[in-house]
Amino acid sequence: MGKFKDLTGQRFGRLVAVERANNKGTRAAWVCQCDCGESSTVSGKDLRRGTKSCGCLQRDKASQYAKIDLTGHVFGKLTVINESDHDPGRVIWLCKCECGLNVNVSTGSLRSGNTLSCGCLRKQLVAKMNWKHGGSRTGRRERLNQIWQRMKQRCRDHNSSDYERYGGRGIRVCEEWKFDYSNFRSWALSHGYADNLTIDRIDNDGNYEPGNCRWISNSKQARNKSTNHPITYKDETKTLAEWSEITGLESSLIRYRLKIGWTIEDALALMPSNSHKGGSHEKHKAA
Repeated sequence: MGKFKDLTGQRFGRLVAVERANNKGTRAAWVCQCDCGESSTVSGKDLRRGTKSCGCLQRDKASQYAKIDLTGHVFGKLTVINESDHDPGRVIWLCKCECGLNVNVSTGSLRSGNTLSCGCLRKQLVAKMNWKHGGSRTGRRERLNQIWQRMKQRCRDHNSSDYERYGGRGIRVCEEWKFDYSNFRSWALSHGYADNLTIDRIDNDGNYEPGNCRWISNSKQARNKSTNHPITYKDETKTLAEWSEITGLESSLIRYRLKIGWTIEDALALMPSNSHKGGSHEKHKAA
């Protein structure tokens, strides 16, 4: 049990502790004299925590507010129309907001600046912050911002599953885009961005920067991957996917033929030379 603290004679706001109350509880309480002339019994803990009067202090503040006529006063977007309703110790005012809605607000909330609109001001601020940081008007983060976040993540986050193929190879995001989404967004919207396109680096070993990036479809994006090695045939260099479209052969079949040692000419041929008929080709088709 804590050591007893004698509060006799000490002042707490408008209260002066006169004597300890004869209470049977474990918590010490004190008979206090208030400056207004009333007496009350208050626990020592409540006195130390901030009880300042017998209750008259709050009544005086309410009375002070009640004497103020706010009709016609403007607080932010709110104009006070008239007194609306009463609560114990409070006065409620009917206010008209600039947006056209009416709202009931207490005197204290108006005068303290806690309420400056019907709620529309906060919505506007939230919408503005969401746009600045990549959100849409509906509160969802826009796709373009998600692209920006993932671009930085794969170049900087060692825990990202894509880091080895990007940041691990030395690929970086330029300073202009790294810390300022608005710069990236402005570049994207002025360089052909659309919701069905993805960002692509023209030089697959280059950085994410304005001069090395473009917006392309997912199919074209796949052809520019470092894992899609180019194949040169008759002085033409194309990706495996492109040769697959030209020849009509599945890319997996072309890849398999090259893997087992076929020449590029035979690998791309609908009817390879006799030396390759049957055997490996037929096994791949059967598989």
